[in-house]
Amino acid sequence: MKNFFFQNRFRLIQIALFLTVLILFFNGYPLFSSNKLENRIGVGVSANYLSHKTDIPYKWNSSDCGIFGNSNSLGYGAGIQYSYLLWDDILWLDLRLNYNSMPIHLNSIAADYEVYNPKILSYVPLNINHSFNSTMHYMNFEPGILIQPLSSVPFKIRLAFDAGYPVFGADYETSEEIQSPKIYSFPDNTQRHTTQKGELRMVGLNYSAIGGLLYDFELSDNLFLQAGVNYEHPSGSSIYDAKLETSTLGVSLSLQYAFGTEIEIKPPKIDTPKVEQKVEPVIVKKNPHIEIQPSQLEVMETIVTQTYPILPYIFFDSSSSVLKSGYSRSGSGSFEEKNLPNETLKIYYAVLDIIGSRLKSNPQSEITITGMSDGRELESTQYRLDLAMKRAKTVADYFSSKWNIEDKRLIIKTRETPELATSTIYNEGYDENRRVEISSPQYDILKPVIYSKFSEYELLSKEINNEIKTENSDSSGDPRISLYAGNKEIGSMQVSNTDTSSTFIFDDNQKKNITDALNHNQPVTVKYEYDYEGKKHTLEKNPFIKKNANQFEIGRLNLIVFDFDKSEVNRLNSELIKNFVASSIEDNSTVGITGSTDRLGEKDYNLELSQSRAENTYDFIKKIKPKSEFREVKGIGDSNLLYDNNLPEGRFYCRTVLIEVTTPVK
Repeated sequence: MKNFFFQNRFRLIQIALFLTVLILFFNGYPLFSSNKLENRIGVGVSANYLSHKTDIPYKWNSSDCGIFGNSNSLGYGAGIQYSYLLWDDILWLDLRLNYNSMPIHLNSIAADYEVYNPKILSYVPLNINHSFNSTMHYMNFEPGILIQPLSSVPFKIRLAFDAGYPVFGADYETSEEIQSPKIYSFPDNTQRHTTQKGELRMVGLNYSAIGGLLYDFELSDNLFLQAGVNYEHPSGSSIYDAKLETSTLGVSLSLQYAFGTEIEIKPPKIDTPKVEQKVEPVIVKKNPHIEIQPSQLEVMETIVTQTYPILPYIFFDSSSSVLKSGYSRSGSGSFEEKNLPNETLKIYYAVLDIIGSRLKSNPQSEITITGMSDGRELESTQYRLDLAMKRAKTVADYFSSKWNIEDKRLIIKTRETPELATSTIYNEGYDENRRVEISSPQYDILKPVIYSKFSEYELLSKEINNEIKTENSDSSGDPRISLYAGNKEIGSMQVSNTDTSSTFIFDDNQKKNITDALNHNQPVTVKYEYDYEGKKHTLEKNPFIKKNANQFEIGRLNLIVFDFDKSEVNRLNSELIKNFVASSIEDNSTVGITGSTDRLGEKDYNLELSQSRAENTYDFIKKIKPKSEFREVKGIGDSNLLYDNNLPEGRFYCRTVLIEVTTPVK
């Protein structure tokens, strides 16, 4: 603490001078109001001196190159305030909601290497300055109390608790710069360059303790200027992947308006003749007051990177060359691949815009569009080839009209049936063979859609208990309490007016619905419905979601486009596996492989086929990365159909091998 005051003595002197000037400026005003107004509302600003304790590494996710030391920076804040008198001009309830900006600037010079300096003909240390820069933005709720020990002196002691929530993502940038000798540069021929950029993984809620000293200047009977000095001490790190604890010494100014009940002077009592008057009793009917409080839901939060391969097939109705209505057709005006939903079939239905966007971004690329029939839909082979040509042109016309792709980059071919056709011993085979296939020699055109580092939730709670508080309740009929996941009602029960609690014990279907809602950023809601004076009333409350961070990250890849009734790893899938293994499987990772099929065929055969696909995938990965550790390799056949098997695209996406990689969080 002594070193802190010495190192920052100039800043503290500036703060003291600032407060002195304010006192001199307002010494013409009375320091305290004679009117006892109970409450205040106000707005304020603050300048904050931030002290960061950190072990952030020079190179993110690796401490081998060194770590940054502690540092300081300046931030600012603004917010609203409300205080309510609790006890005799001594104790107030104080509530504040503030926005705070917290810059982080870390610098550290390392001299881990020696280089030859021709100017002095000797080896000297290579001094490299490492820098880390970011800014975090918080919305802080600060409930607390104000204590005024002496009523004649307008000093107040502030004690508060702070719960801060990050309102924006915090991007960071690390860089390094050669300080000396200046004759050297990095391999990119620069003496300063950026080494990493990204987004900090911020803790959802940060908690701190606050202590401060406030002084009031009275501007009028109702208007006050309040100056203060506050110290805030953190309870832990504000980011996940490294230590970053920030304490704050701040100076604040707020303009406050006082309101409430003033002292009332009663007039003297005057005796008047009494007049007998019969007063009819007035019956006052109080409205019911009802509160519900659901218990918290506890979930496991896992960071997931999901790789979605593209199914490059466009399916058509029998004898038709018109695109089905299910395919989205945004065109170049509004489509952005980064805005695609994190769902397999919704990504598939945007396949035309995905490919069109990539063709536009890669002007040297080209695709082959092959139209096909099911082999029986028209009277002759020539008619079927003509229909296949129309289907191919329908797809090509979409790329040229909606994405302005030149015709020379769109190579059109036809076949009567696909080269790798689905067997027509099942009627579904005809549906799958009526298609257009898109291929390209450029990998980037048909590469997977990747969602990196998103949160996936697993429900840990087995039930939700709802506390019910009622006053003056005389509603007609029994109230109803219901549970919603997103907009879907997943449970309900009748309760009586005297019940103080109700409990939903989750079944498997309810757990799935709640998990799906959380994974799609939809709320879980408890609704309490009752009748009062012939009208329906509804109370809604969202339970608090307690998130537990998983110690493992997961990477997933679903291999698709397995040839019908085949288990070999084809060329397209081999490229997908190579890229996935390179980016996702580390030395400490474990791998699980699960093969599955669609509903076509006998169950025992499907189980054997899915097992064979899983084992072939295992063999392929072992050739690429022999030391990979596998926790399971299994086939499940058609026991878990994830997609609608009445649709050809749904069946294709069920013929898959899921590769799931689990890696400990660094």
